[in-house]
Amino acid sequence: MTVTELNDKNLTSFLAYCRDHKYDHDESFLYDEDLKDFAIGPENPTWLLFDGDDLRGVLSLICDEYFVKGKRARIRIFHCEKTDIENYRSLLEAALPLDCPVDKMEMFLPDKLKETQSLIRDLGFTYYRTSFVMVRKNKEKTAARFPEGFSLKAIDPQRDAELYGEIRNAAFRNLKGSETPLSREDVLKHYNDKSVLTGGMAILRDGDKGAGIVRVIKEEDETGIYSFIAPIALIPEYQGRGLGKELLKAGISIGQENGLDDCMLVVNGENEQALRLYKGAGFEIDMSVSCFTFSSLL
Repeated sequence: MTVTELNDKNLTSFLAYCRDHKYDHDESFLYDEDLKDFAIGPENPTWLLFDGDDLRGVLSLICDEYFVKGKRARIRIFHCEKTDIENYRSLLEAALPLDCPVDKMEMFLPDKLKETQSLIRDLGFTYYRTSFVMVRKNKEKTAARFPEGFSLKAIDPQRDAELYGEIRNAAFRNLKGSETPLSREDVLKHYNDKSVLTGGMAILRDGDKGAGIVRVIKEEDETGIYSFIAPIALIPEYQGRGLGKELLKAGISIGQENGLDDCMLVVNGENEQALRLYKGAGFEIDMSVSCFTFSSLL
């Protein structure tokens, strides 16, 4: 077995491997749109494990401005065809030390992949948190009803990007995995994502004051096509007033208006209040996914 860095000659093989194995991993950054825009460079350091001419495993990181700002590299895919720790170790050792200025790598794995989770623990990864993927399927249409004085409107990106980011950052300041603030440029990048639905980025206003946000994209997995609410957020002073329930309804409704009746979202496992809210709206836990971190980067 030999390990080599990604280059133009093996790019096609790498992208094909990602498509073939995305559901054997966390597929968050392995969809066709993501891979279509993939570019070789310092933001996407990638290593390939070959057995002769046959590609047997890959390790690919995301080291873009947002993740580096949070001092972490996000693992796009870390997978080998054989669950052999030495194959995984070869890829990991080839990647170290990282060139990007981060303190840790993080990766997500579905909890059904117990063998792979055990293997990466043996490599030195540490459990950090669990998230639940929740789905709402075959449910009735819904509509939001906000109190008098509140309105939900799709954002004008040039006018509203800073306010959208301020609301998101205030709401998620202490939420595991989301502490890194969004900049105006991050918000514009999210707005320009091709998966965002029509009207799918909106701000809830209390008069002229920002109170919350919702973003809804199109998501597809092996079970179907969904609207995906990511994120939904209220700044602290507006929490506990029933607005989250209506904002959730609005997110579901945006998907329905775009022809997507089934809805999906992800919630941190320790966020019991949000879990109760989502279950009350008809969402059910579809799967659990755990985050692992690796800090021995030297």
